[in-house]
Amino acid sequence: MSPRPLALAVLLALLLCATAAAQDAAPPTSDELDLSIEARVDRSTIQIGDLIDYTLHISWNDAAHIDPPDAAIDLSPFIVRDYSAGEIRKLSGRNELELSYKLTIYQVGSFEIPPFRVAYTRDDGSNGVLRTERIGVTVQSLNPALDSAPREIKPPVDLPVDWAAYLRWALPLLLALLAIAVLTWWLARRHRSAVDDQPEKPIDPELRALERLDALAGRDLETPQQRKTFVFELSEVLREYIQGRFGFGALEMTAAELLQALPEVLPQSVLDDVAPRIVSWDLIKFAKSDDSAATLREDCELVREIVRDTAPSPDSDPAEDDLEESPDQEAKP
Repeated sequence: MSPRPLALAVLLALLLCATAAAQDAAPPTSDELDLSIEARVDRSTIQIGDLIDYTLHISWNDAAHIDPPDAAIDLSPFIVRDYSAGEIRKLSGRNELELSYKLTIYQVGSFEIPPFRVAYTRDDGSNGVLRTERIGVTVQSLNPALDSAPREIKPPVDLPVDWAAYLRWALPLLLALLAIAVLTWWLARRHRSAVDDQPEKPIDPELRALERLDALAGRDLETPQQRKTFVFELSEVLREYIQGRFGFGALEMTAAELLQALPEVLPQSVLDDVAPRIVSWDLIKFAKSDDSAATLREDCELVREIVRDTAPSPDSDPAEDDLEESPDQEAKP
């Protein structure tokens, strides 16, 4: 026997041994494990937002173990809305499991549900993955008659004004504002009436007289008209003080009437000084007489002294002062 046929026979034997060993070491296929997975949907055409029933049926024998999937799977672009899993059942020595998913999508067009993966493990510890086929689904618009091309933006729509709605909240507001305005006006009027009804506190005649005399003391007395005006006001200051202090109408009296009434309220020494000046003032006021500025300023100081001498003291009763200063009045019945 030649060496060449012998070498060929040895090589053939080695190849057969290697093939047998490889077959013994190779993992079993899904058919050998008797494992299958099937995916189906209840419909392949839906409208946007509709739900699809996506069902998985898994079958295997006891030579393998699977990890049952749960709801946390990614089937993008589809969204899992609900999930339920049945019990594993034994049918003819096989394990049967059915999983149900409710899917939806919010896009329009043709899409595919991606393959579903199931992991399995053999008794010897090796593992693998089985996959389902892709399933096509067509998603239609709610209005299929409209094409998918973008349309022009419609112009703004003028909404009608609901005047009734405005009146429902505006009328009560206006009434409330009117009520507040009326109440404010009434309160202001009431307050003003209360203030007006309060009697004004009378100014003490001596204080008023002294204030007016202070104003007269600074007057210019260069011209006859200025001196005449000065005399008018000085005579009025004296008459107003006597009327307010002693209570008779000195402002309405003539010079003669005033000179007859003054002895009842003024001491004789004061009357001797002021009586000639009252007569002289009347001549300046109603005739064309005139006096010097120095004389008129002395008259102003004379009236000031009369006010100070006849004014009641702060701690005394004015009625008692009147009695003390009018001894002739006390003697009259």
